[in-house]
Amino acid sequence: MEEEYKLNIIPEFKYFKGDELEFADCPFDETDYRSKFWWGERMLYRCTNHEELLKEYEKSIVDWCKWLLEHKPNQAARFIKLNTTRQLCVAFYIALLWGKWNPYDNQEWILEY
Repeated sequence: MEEEYKLNIIPEFKYFKGDELEFADCPFDETDYRSKFWWGERMLYRCTNHEELLKEYEKSIVDWCKWLLEHKPNQAARFIKLNTTRQLCVAFYIALLWGKWNPYDNQEWILEY
């Protein structure tokens, strides 16, 4: 049951496809921003309540997107246009996760998601 539940999130991911082994190495070099996306998606996949988490983030991404549009209008407009609401929630999770461990990072790379 839990495996079926986790499979529902995989279509939203762009980098982690769920077919990697539990302890698989990231296919991207650590200096490549895509490695941050892969690890963030993997962490969300491993989260047991990701559906609840994404529903909660749907409320927050409206303000986050407004903030992004104010501070990085060109990149943010493209970023918002290219992602679904759920993908924006995944990107928000990755930004929060990365920000927790790297608080001084400017996180402009998130706009490449």
